[in-house]
Amino acid sequence: MLYLKTIDLILTFLPKKQSKTGHGCIKPDKKVLVANLGHIGDGLFTVAATSIIKETYPAAQVDLLVGSWNKELLSKYSHISKVHCYDHPFQNRKNISFSKKCKIGVVSFIKSIKDIRKESYDVAIDLRVHYPNAIFLLFCSKISIRAGFTSGGYKKLLTFPMLWDSSLHMLQSYQKLLRNVFDCNHLQLPQLFLPKLKELNSTVLEMIASNYVVCHLFSGDRRRDLSLAFWDSLVQSLKSLGFKIVFTGTTHSLSDQVRVDKMAAKHSVYNLCNKLEFVEFIEVIQRSKSVVSVDTVAGHLAAIFKKVIVSLYTTASNPVNWKPSAQKLKIFKVQKDNQTTVQDQIKSYLLEQENNNF
Repeated sequence: MLYLKTIDLILTFLPKKQSKTGHGCIKPDKKVLVANLGHIGDGLFTVAATSIIKETYPAAQVDLLVGSWNKELLSKYSHISKVHCYDHPFQNRKNISFSKKCKIGVVSFIKSIKDIRKESYDVAIDLRVHYPNAIFLLFCSKISIRAGFTSGGYKKLLTFPMLWDSSLHMLQSYQKLLRNVFDCNHLQLPQLFLPKLKELNSTVLEMIASNYVVCHLFSGDRRRDLSLAFWDSLVQSLKSLGFKIVFTGTTHSLSDQVRVDKMAAKHSVYNLCNKLEFVEFIEVIQRSKSVVSVDTVAGHLAAIFKKVIVSLYTTASNPVNWKPSAQKLKIFKVQKDNQTTVQDQIKSYLLEQENNNF
C-alpha cells in the first residue's frame, strides 16, 4: 500500500532503537501486552500465543489489546489479566457510517493509550501481520520494547522488527516471533483452545438436536464468501444423500438474508443465520458431526472439537497461513470454473467420513 510505504518513509527520519542481533534477552516476569486488532479468529490465535507465554513464564502478567468485538470471549480466559480495546475504523464491521467508525476509533485510541500507560508494560508484542496493526498506538503508549511484524506498516516504530514469512502457518509465525523476542527456542507452538463457558439453556439450540452438517455461509469479508448459488447446489446434493443441514453465519445485507431464508425453506434446512450469540454458535459447532465453511472462525472452532472439516477458500486468503489445525480436514480452492467439481468432491469426502464412522 502506498500509504504504508509513505508512513514508513517518514518514520525513517525518527531516531529509533532496534535490537542489533534480532534476539531479545527479555524475561517477562512483570507485564506483557499482546495486541491483535483482528476479529474473532485472530483473537483465538492470539490468546493461544499468550497462553504459551504464560506457561513458559508463570510470573508474567499477560494482557491483551484487541477490538471490542473480542473482549467478551477473550476476557473469559483465566490466564489473561486485563483486556484493552481499540476499534480501528478499518476493522469495525458495525453497520454504521465510516465517520462514526472513525469517531469510535479516535475515542477508543485515546482511552486505550491512557489505560495502557497506567499499567507500565515492560514489553508489547503486536501479532498482526497485515494493516491495520497497533504499533503506532503501542509507541504512543510509551512501551519501551515493541515487537511485531514489518509487513503491516510502522516497522520503524518497532524495537524488535521481524519479517513475516508468508510460507508459514500463522501459529508458526507467532511462535517464531515469540522465540525471537524472549530468546527462548523451546517456546511451544501455540494451540487453539476455548475458555470454560457456562452451560447454555437455549431455545434455539433445542430445535436442532445433533448429528448434522454445519454449512457456514458467510465470513466477515465478502471477498472470502462464495455465491449463494454455489451453496444452493451443494445443499441440494447433500440433502439428496440424507444429510441434515444447519446454516450458520451473519449475512451482509437484507437481500442476503431473504435469499438464505428462501434457500433454507426450499431444502428444509435449519437456518440459524443471524440468530446465534457467539457462545451459542460454539455449541452448534460442538454438537455437529462435520462443518463446511468459508475461511472464517467456524473452521477453527471445528478443529478444537475435532470435527470433520471442509474449508473453502477463494483467492482472498491463503490456506497455508490460515487453515484449521485438524486431522480430518479437506481444503478446496473454489473458482468460477471448478465449482461443480468441488461440490462433487465435498459430497464424496463427507460420505467417505460418514462411512468411516461405521
